[in-house]
Amino acid sequence: MTAGAGGLKLFADSRGNALIFGTGWPAAGVAWSMFVRRGFGRSGCSILIMRTGGMKEKFRELRDMLAKKDWDGIFRRPTGNIVIQFVRNPLAGQAAFFIDYVMLFVLTELGLHYLVSAGIAFIAGSTANYFLCKKIVFNAYVPRYGNMSEYAFFVIIGVIGLGLTELLMWLFTGIIGTHYMLSKIVSAAVVSLWNFFGRRFLLFNDYDAR
Repeated sequence: MTAGAGGLKLFADSRGNALIFGTGWPAAGVAWSMFVRRGFGRSGCSILIMRTGGMKEKFRELRDMLAKKDWDGIFRRPTGNIVIQFVRNPLAGQAAFFIDYVMLFVLTELGLHYLVSAGIAFIAGSTANYFLCKKIVFNAYVPRYGNMSEYAFFVIIGVIGLGLTELLMWLFTGIIGTHYMLSKIVSAAVVSLWNFFGRRFLLFNDYDAR
């Protein structure tokens, strides 16, 4: 059920939750800002309001959540706020890295060649990262692709990040002469930004209601 007025669209789902979306996109695909208010009406349904806003507003939303100690809003509740998504992203990334690391160790210790183990571990870590990103980080987007196409696109972004890691490691260590561990830290920081913004703007980038 939908209704519109003053540039807003109102949707009601089967559970009685009211969803209000602003129409239109800000320039360059800047993320939607979102906030949730509970206890709407006697039925106890919730209102989900999405509206466009600048980066100051997005940081203000995070600041207000921190002031109120609204941990559910910061770490779990669906949001299109790119600042809050950026804060959540390391949770998915670190969990996926842990799975990748453990799989590499276990499979290699069981007798597989370490390169084979690394490939399997990478796939396992990427798969975990995909589902965690959908569940925790980009959990308010509107899907545009089928699950397999979306997963393939997600992995492609990760593979590009892997290639970027190798390139930066070679540049800093092979050409400039930086210690490889320092090169790894720099490349990891750059690639983590690529992975987040690549996924945010190339894949999980639709927060409009249709």
